[in-house]
Amino acid sequence: MPRRRNPECQHCAAQPIEEAQAKPCWNGQACHSRRSYYLKRPENKAKKRSRNRMQRVKSLDMPIFGQHLPPEIVMTFYRDRADGPIHAVEFSVVDEGETTNQVEAIHLKGVPQAKLRQHIQDVLGVLKAEFGQNVSITQERQPVALCPLCLKGEDREHSSE
Repeated sequence: MPRRRNPECQHCAAQPIEEAQAKPCWNGQACHSRRSYYLKRPENKAKKRSRNRMQRVKSLDMPIFGQHLPPEIVMTFYRDRADGPIHAVEFSVVDEGETTNQVEAIHLKGVPQAKLRQHIQDVLGVLKAEFGQNVSITQERQPVALCPLCLKGEDREHSSE
């Protein structure tokens, strides 16, 4: 429980410093601190209330009706296991549930990790330049059997037979 305010110190804080120092109860630095506290109390309380209001507002994370949310970039990694090698990578831009743009998948067999990272940065840079910096980026994993490049290859084999 907080301490009570001392009415004598509160009254003394409203007086000029010379009068306050002439009083027998004057206690140097302690009195200076109390005077400052009592004089700035309304401002400090207002700042604290404002901070609390801002924290409450920040915690509400609800989309406003009619507000258009930025598109989302989905990176799809084709791999069978979470710790397995990446077979292929594909990027797509999803806006309100619909795929608007898609970067064609590439196979990554024999591609060094540094080149893969550079490719991801390049593609994300281009997409962010086109759709804005505030797009969200999510990752998705699909099995290798669903790789669109491999499926195209199988379609060619079946059509030539």
